[in-house]
Amino acid sequence: MLAWQPGARLSFEWRGKNFGPDEITEVEVLFEPMNEGTQVTIEHRGWSALPPKHPARHGLAGQALVAMIGLWWGELATSYRMHALRQK
Repeated sequence: MLAWQPGARLSFEWRGKNFGPDEITEVEVLFEPMNEGTQVTIEHRGWSALPPKHPARHGLAGQALVAMIGLWWGELATSYRMHALRQK
């Protein structure tokens, strides 16, 4: 974990199984109180440090890579949200 500010921010290194020893990306999650809930913002950065042919890119670059990563995080966040709702 790189940073933990309870209720505000979480930052950590993220590595796929197919990453080399020096290949690391960083995820930052921000939490902002909104009405009766919390707005969660996720930024996953560091992809530019991975080689263009890296398997984690799935042959994508630029906006196509950003869209793929965004969809992946969107699905993951939705599953976390559903899990949290079931816990209530």
